[in-house]
Amino acid sequence: MERLSLGLEYSSDENEFSNMDKMLNDNFHVLTGALLIDQENASHQMNEMVEEPYAHHVKVSPYTS
Repeated sequence: MERLSLGLEYSSDENEFSNMDKMLNDNFHVLTGALLIDQENASHQMNEMVEEPYAHHVKVSPYTS
């Protein structure tokens, strides 16, 4: 009888571990996606800051080759 109860406890612990692993995995993917979006936004803002000061200095003429 003790072996059966130990087996059930082990199975319960295994299920709990599996559920926790899935939850942590899901959270990791969500946070990774949020980080990528944040990095893309920061990169876009940096490009705007770098390009903006030079935007009014560059004059493109359709007649130059």
